[in-house]
Amino acid sequence: MSREAVGGILSSNLGALSVACLPEDDRSENARISGWQIIDAIFPLNPVGTLKDTYLNRMDVRGCNLSQIEFDNCQVGEVVISTNTRLGATFPVCHSMILEDANGMDTRLHDSDDILSHINSLQVFQMQERISSLPETLEILVRLMLRGHWVRLTRDDTRGKRLISRDDWLEIRSILERYNFLEIKNLGAGGKPSEFIHLRKATEFLSLSEMDPEVRIVIDSIHRIYL
Repeated sequence: MSREAVGGILSSNLGALSVACLPEDDRSENARISGWQIIDAIFPLNPVGTLKDTYLNRMDVRGCNLSQIEFDNCQVGEVVISTNTRLGATFPVCHSMILEDANGMDTRLHDSDDILSHINSLQVFQMQERISSLPETLEILVRLMLRGHWVRLTRDDTRGKRLISRDDWLEIRSILERYNFLEIKNLGAGGKPSEFIHLRKATEFLSLSEMDPEVRIVIDSIHRIYL
């Protein structure tokens, strides 16, 4: 999507909508957003596409995996980011940053060197070591938790479908239940109730430093199902 004459609230809203609707399937046709000025942008969890010649006043990428987003000649006034955000090889020129840690505490950064250092630390290709790499299905669940406390496990729910459609979900669910890491509720008015789940200590699963011993036991147990 391209826009030559930019500016104004309507234009900004259309640009923000384009960002929010970026595809999350790497088999989809490459989405392209070009020439926009966007006041406030929230990215999907695993977007795919290209942003070119775009200025974002504020962008929220907490818990997002932007490793398949290419930024070409873009700038951002303020980015809200978290320690579990993943970035690709490119990122907008960033003038200020709000960094959210695993406990939800914010640190505001304005120094360009500090900002660049944090960006580099979150780029996927820069990560040579990680205390415990997560199986993809478990990482999807963790990232869903960072955007919402509960996930509804039905195929008509986009978030829940991402889990139950995966071949290893039932095995992972069984292990999480065994170690009391999965809270389950059955909710609904009339008809068959829907099943909702919540993962305890979700942020601990993406820790890059010290990891909760209970979480490590669970991750080790899940890894064994792939041996």
